Amino acid sequence: MAEVIKIPCKVIFPGEIDSTALVTKRNFAFFANVDPATGVCNDPHFTELYGESVVGKVMVFNAAKSSTANCTFMYTMSLRGIAPAALITCKLDPIQVMGNICGEIPLFQVDLEKYDPSEIIAKGDRVVITGGRNCGDPGEITVFKE
Repeated sequence: MAEVIKIPCKVIFPGEIDSTALVTKRNFAFFANVDPATGVCNDPHFTELYGESVVGKVMVFNAAKSSTANCTFMYTMSLRGIAPAALITCKLDPIQVMGNICGEIPLFQVDLEKYDPSEIIAKGDRVVITGGRNCGDPGEITVFKE
């Protein structure tokens, strides 16, 4: 039987999610690390993600690398159907948040002082996220360890 871990979170952009995780412990920038045509991580410096598709996955990272390109990039990924299912992060970047809202990609924040999602969640774990319908509502991340 798989181990089940529950992590409280804050809903930034709502959505009910049930998907597999893709995780990095490093800060992440979609515009710089993902191929905009395929949704595949194309930065060889991210050895844990290189060649992996973000499409339909729950992306877990502690903070976004800020850039004005992130907003447009997330929106474009959504329009092309190659966006992640959701993002779980600790430190919010306003431009990343706007990209999630424009692209209607669910976004959840975890309190890093209490939980480090990049340590708890591993690549391939099943992640189910439930929670409120509004920004700021409490949510819950359920991790089914594989």
